[in-house]
This record gives sequence, C-alpha cells and structure tokens, in this order.
Amino acid sequence: MLKKIINYTLLLLGLILTGCVEHLITVHVHPDGKYKMHFVTKGDSTDVFDDDFPHPKPNSIWTSTQHKEQSQNSEEETWIMETQGLLSGMTLFTKDSSSIVPLQHPITVKKEENWISTTYTVEQIFRGREVYRKYPKFGDSLQDTEKADSIQWLPEAMVYVCSQALNRLKFDTSIHLDLVLLERIDNHLKNYFIHVETIQLLEELEQNRPEMLQTALSPFLQRLPLDFIQKMSLAMEPFAEEIRVTHGLKDDHFQFSLVLPGMITKTNADSVKGDTLRWAFGLKDFLNEDKVIFSKSVIYSQTRFQKLVLFAILGICIFLSVLLKWYR
Repeated sequence: MLKKIINYTLLLLGLILTGCVEHLITVHVHPDGKYKMHFVTKGDSTDVFDDDFPHPKPNSIWTSTQHKEQSQNSEEETWIMETQGLLSGMTLFTKDSSSIVPLQHPITVKKEENWISTTYTVEQIFRGREVYRKYPKFGDSLQDTEKADSIQWLPEAMVYVCSQALNRLKFDTSIHLDLVLLERIDNHLKNYFIHVETIQLLEELEQNRPEMLQTALSPFLQRLPLDFIQKMSLAMEPFAEEIRVTHGLKDDHFQFSLVLPGMITKTNADSVKGDTLRWAFGLKDFLNEDKVIFSKSVIYSQTRFQKLVLFAILGICIFLSVLLKWYR
C-alpha cells in the first residue's frame, strides 16, 4: 500500500506530463423538466479512459460508446467516448459527495410553475479544488509552465499530505497515541520535507519508496506502534489521490452547452447563439473557487395571460361603473 501511495504522489503527479483532452457536455432541458445530458470526451486512450473526469457508468439511465478515429494528417489516433442519459432533478455523478478525491460537478435542474408562467433553472457547480489553500506552489505550477517541475512544489505537497494523514490518525482509537506526540511528528515532517535536499528526496521516492516514511519518521520509530507506518500510508491515500486527480486535469478543456425552453431571463454564459448557451473553461477556473454554470428561463402561458388581462379589464370596468353610480 505504501508503494502505491508513493507512486500516486510522485510518479503520476510530478514526473509524467498529461496530454490534452477535450470534454464536451451538452444539456437539453425538456418542457416537462427532465433533461438529456450528453458527455463527449476526445483525446488519446490514456486521457480518455483515466479517472480524472470519468463518465457515468452504463446502467438503466446511462448508455455509453467508445470508438477511435485516425487523423488524416498523421498516424495519431483520437479516442472518443460518448455517454448520455435522461435525468431529472439533481444528479451528483459521484457515490461519495463528501470525498475530496474526484472532481465534484453536481447539476440541478428545477421546473417551477405558477398561474401564468413556468420557470426553468439550471445550475451546475464544478467544485473548487482549493489548491491555493492547501499547496500554493502546486497551484503556481499548474498555471505557469516555468514552475511545473515537481522539485518546486513536491515538498510542500508532501507536507500537506502527511499533515492531513496525521489529523485522521488522531481519531484512530486503535493506535492510542499521545496527541502531543502526533503534533511533534507533524512538525518534524514539515521540517523534514521542506529542508531535505530536493534531489535526495526524489531519489528516495523513486528508488526506495517503501522506505520513505520509515526514513522520515526514524527519530520516533521506537515510540510508535509496529503498524503505524502502514496506517499512515492508508491515511495518506485520499490526499495523494486528490493531488493526482487535480494534476491530471491540468490540460483538460471543457465546453458546456445548454438548451432551455422559453425565454432566457438570467445567465452567466460566455456566449449565446440562437437557443444555445455556451461556456468554455479549464482547471484554472475551478483551481481554487467553484466554477458555477447558471441559467434561468421562463415560458408564459398565452391563454392564461389573456384571461388575466380580461379579468383585469373587467375589474376596472366594474370599478368605474360603481364609481360613476356613487358620484350620481
């Protein structure tokens, strides 16, 4: 397990560059409030079938197909995965909405009716990854190619991963460790990763990954339970995975299209063409804060509106008639 953790934290995060992949998301809201959602992901096989932005799995709601296309100007192959389904209300896309690992992007479609109109509201939120709150240097590396080298952000990221793992271990009743000792370990690891020579750290993680925590925690080993290293490795896993997923989204591009019934009354779309609203964005747009897609439309019932006008005119006529009689 420790080997897996380090592999995720290092090899997949800092040393491998990801390719460019495009995600096309189309939402078509029907008059009854249900909506068809269509995902199309294009790129090489590694990017299309990874878990940075996975498509919903095929089931009774979702259908999915995959195929590849050969470029006319080169031998490169482009894989295309398409998934679509008919939905209603709110869709979360992830089993565990409290998990920090996957990209959270819930969508909510509401239909509200009153006597003369029907209102449709669509909101999809790409949850912010909070990168600058957790590891600012990693955030800089994702936006500046000159700072993309892992040697500049890896120590800070490792401090965060280890610190969060220790916070979880505080609530592990099977360890029975003094909280003061855990705080000392936390401070020690911060100093260890920040001040260790970068080349040495990379060599340790590449060649002696299972020994990394053993080496880092050597001053405390005699005071720690025998299974502490293993438990800490497990506690590190979601935080290492979180960084890996964020890094994997670095070169992903999203295009979101929305078709709503009725007249658009409010939207934050980048552009409007005919009856289609469009947004274009990437990781930088939800690197820290949420990226919110929002639109609202309304359909007025012509028959009911005419009845309302008729009743209003009739009411005014009655009022004027009563008023004239009173003056006489």
